[in-house]
Amino acid sequence: MPDLILNELSFQNWEDPQTGFACRDRHEARTLMQRLIDTMRGSGRFGSISRPLRTQNGFLEYQLADGYTLSQWRNDPDVDRDARRFLGQRGAIAFFLEDTMQFAAERSEMTEVKIAGRQGYALCAAWLLHGICISLQSHSAWNISSLGVNVTALSADGSLRSETAAVRNVSHPDHFTDHEEWILASQISSILNGRELIAQAATAYPAIEICEGAEAQIIAMTGKERYFDWVLEALASGNREMLAWKVGPFPHSKLPGPASGESASVRNSQRLMSMRSFTNRSGEELLFEHHMKHRGQNIRMHYRVDSERRLLMIGYVGEHLPTALY
Repeated sequence: MPDLILNELSFQNWEDPQTGFACRDRHEARTLMQRLIDTMRGSGRFGSISRPLRTQNGFLEYQLADGYTLSQWRNDPDVDRDARRFLGQRGAIAFFLEDTMQFAAERSEMTEVKIAGRQGYALCAAWLLHGICISLQSHSAWNISSLGVNVTALSADGSLRSETAAVRNVSHPDHFTDHEEWILASQISSILNGRELIAQAATAYPAIEICEGAEAQIIAMTGKERYFDWVLEALASGNREMLAWKVGPFPHSKLPGPASGESASVRNSQRLMSMRSFTNRSGEELLFEHHMKHRGQNIRMHYRVDSERRLLMIGYVGEHLPTALY
């Protein structure tokens, strides 16, 4: 489960970290903090991202502007109340970096991560724990989804090694798009069988709703089926396209197979079309005509797009259903 780690360097002045401030004045501080809150909220569509925020102890004393700390922002009546409350909720259950780095030290005797010559505590934690830095957009250097850093590590044998690397970063909700596949893959890789898939489906595939019939079919999977990985990939693909879909017809052809509706011969048969009707979570029997295809194993995943709830409903996962030919 990836951690979201507050980047303390972004709360400093990029050109003058010792005496300068991240923001010119309180107005700019309020604007940038609202963007930070919106970015934190943007992680909500990825259930696999840890909800608690990792911070440094005493992070509320970060200076946003001259005479204006993060703590003062939280009590500022000119700041949106929901935004202040949101940070309070996430900050109240913060995982402090001191504990994080103690854990990380078990894997590396010493690791130092720098950007533009400045050592970053959050950068180091993100590097060691494969997390994501969340930054205040106080400088263009933080307005990117990947931070170029220099990592120096002291190995157990006393040798020093240095390398350039990249640390995942977000300072705007759109930046999560660049990390989407990695976030989902990190959770999907831990799913070993159908029962685990169903247990994690809501967080791994937030835009997917698996109906009861399909749920029973998936639970029966041992994970050793030759098509099991395809099922994971098909759900990931459906989730990705559903989240990306904003306007126009749903892009069925982008799903594995490519996905399509039924042939004319099937649509003209009431008997065959009835086999494509499945019960949704509300107990309604609906037509699930569109389907993703695993041609090698002759497996199909029948789905239906719920445009009102912005969900892809899965009605059936199994062998190819009967057609007019066989």
